[in-house]
Amino acid sequence: MPWVVVTGSSAYNEGFVLLLLAVAIGVAMDPTRGPARRGLICGVLIGAACGAKPTAFFMAGLPVGVLLVWHAPVRRWGAMLAGGCAAGVVMLAPWLVRNALEGGNPVFPYMTGLLGSAHWSGAEVARWSLGHHESAGAVERVGLLLGAQRGVLHPQWALFPLLATASGIVAVLSARTRATAWPLAVAMGVQVLCWLTVGHLQSRFLLAMVAPGVLLVALALDALRARSERVALGAGVLSASALALASVRGFLAENAGAPNAALIGGVAAITGAALAEPVPGLTPEAQREQWGIGGELPPVAFVNLALPGARVYLLGDSTPLYFAAPVRYHTTWDRSPLGDALDRHGGELGAALADLRGTGVTHVLVDLDEVERLTRDGWYDPRVTQDIARRIVEREGVLVRAWTGSGGPRALGSYLIELGATPPGSGR
Repeated sequence: MPWVVVTGSSAYNEGFVLLLLAVAIGVAMDPTRGPARRGLICGVLIGAACGAKPTAFFMAGLPVGVLLVWHAPVRRWGAMLAGGCAAGVVMLAPWLVRNALEGGNPVFPYMTGLLGSAHWSGAEVARWSLGHHESAGAVERVGLLLGAQRGVLHPQWALFPLLATASGIVAVLSARTRATAWPLAVAMGVQVLCWLTVGHLQSRFLLAMVAPGVLLVALALDALRARSERVALGAGVLSASALALASVRGFLAENAGAPNAALIGGVAAITGAALAEPVPGLTPEAQREQWGIGGELPPVAFVNLALPGARVYLLGDSTPLYFAAPVRYHTTWDRSPLGDALDRHGGELGAALADLRGTGVTHVLVDLDEVERLTRDGWYDPRVTQDIARRIVEREGVLVRAWTGSGGPRALGSYLIELGATPPGSGR
């Protein structure tokens, strides 16, 4: 399925959650193990899943809890669930203990009103909450669920939601599969309710439904097989082929029809390491072509190759991984070092930048696109506005390089500014 391929091949944590959830579902429904043992094993699995993605508590833990109580006598529920919860807490203990020691709140950044906000101010808590909670009403949330942008009609889902729903109906109506299908269908319903009520409603966050959904598809095929093996085989092949085709089509459309172009040079092309040393017999242009580096160097490669002794402040961007030079940055929700400097100097930008220079910063890489997007969404430090970012680009320091595509001097893009120098023609 496209979403599984996308998240499984990228730096996302959904794949790990899906793996542990699938195993936990199998354990929860296994009649050969006693309830207490099933609870402990599921607790370990769900605790590990929450370590990868905390919202797995809702999207994996609650549906597995439904399956556990469904397949155990009522008198065993207490011990089974208590053991499972204890095992889950043990699995999460390293994260909980570290958070408690560092900031006093073991579940930071959650429950800040009750357990404290650690190093965050109220403004930072508010920004994080805004970015992780949905303000839409109940009817609007259902509309988002059924929408193409943030719900089950997103192209990356392809036909899976329709397939899982139809399969669930078939499996529940069939006497052959009903006993197994009902709890899985209820578990999926719990996942949908959790998605509607917790978090900020993104299509990808529904991915946990794949685990019970695939089982419902398998049960529906088994129900069909009881009537006609040929029909069941045909339906299975057709469904799998359609999902595979959707994945292939999505892949081929990536990167303007060249999905593997970035793999030619890989990390060495991103960092500029591929061009750090000349290759005998190749011109610089041919060397770039060999590594799949077209046009001008991207910002990271330029900084690494042209400014090896610089210390760069990232304004807007918060991805320092590929920079060889030391960088200063902050995450989306955290206080900005530039914002703190502005506070110390009464909002005077020149003095604030001089403050940053005093900490060793030599250049500022301004990503106007990110500053504009994050400011518009209310996720960025409000002290660092789009206007301030523009002033840094146009009036402070010297422009070293601009990456604006085909836009003019006021186009959005990235700008590398050297601090401590007077812009040409500024009169200063």
